[in-house]
Amino acid sequence: MTENYIKCFKNKNFSILEILAGELDLIKSPTVLKLIKNVLTQVDHPDTIIDLKHLSYIDSTGLGILIATKNLLEKREKETVLVCNSRKILQVFEIAKMHNFFKVFETTEEASKYFDEKRN
Repeated sequence: MTENYIKCFKNKNFSILEILAGELDLIKSPTVLKLIKNVLTQVDHPDTIIDLKHLSYIDSTGLGILIATKNLLEKREKETVLVCNSRKILQVFEIAKMHNFFKVFETTEEASKYFDEKRN
């Protein structure tokens, strides 16, 4: 079941890390973080898009997972952006003052274009 919590795609300019857990909370966050760390250590990842389109709920523990992932990639001088179009999730980011910490795009296409343009 845990293998269904994340999915990762990689191309030459960026990776897309899709969070499939549905809820990123106190119960699922430790497993999701472990899976993300495993994925990030298996392959040298370029800049990364974290896609939250399957997320219906996030709490402070889930926010911590996103911050930890961003920090892991920044240590490798890689950028992390989010894809999220859920008003509910975006409100949590605003309440936690995280909306300025991450670049957030509404679609993976917009985020992909950002990284493609960054490389040119």
